Amino acid sequence: METKYKTQEEQIEFLKKHESQMTEYVKSFNKTIQTVEFDWNATDTGVVGNGTPQGGGVVIRVSGYVNDDPKLGFYIAVNSTLESTSSFEPEQDIYFLSNGVAYLRQGE
Repeated sequence: METKYKTQEEQIEFLKKHESQMTEYVKSFNKTIQTVEFDWNATDTGVVGNGTPQGGGVVIRVSGYVNDDPKLGFYIAVNSTLESTSSFEPEQDIYFLSNGVAYLRQGE
């Protein structure tokens, strides 16, 4: 699928413009989350698994941590095509990290 944003730098710039929406999205998973920090330098892309050899598509993984504690990490998978030019739309639910293991959390 063709995308408006050709490079990873353009994709990151788009996401940075929607940082407040992304912050609210992360906070929506747990009422104890007060602050959200994104690690834009750790942003990368990867293939989403769906049980087929070709995978389910490419996502941008945006990482960060909450409540000023780097041990409380998370990442969000965002569709790499960034089809919407006006809003942030996550591809999947959020994953919170604990001891190097990712735990899927769905909205409350």
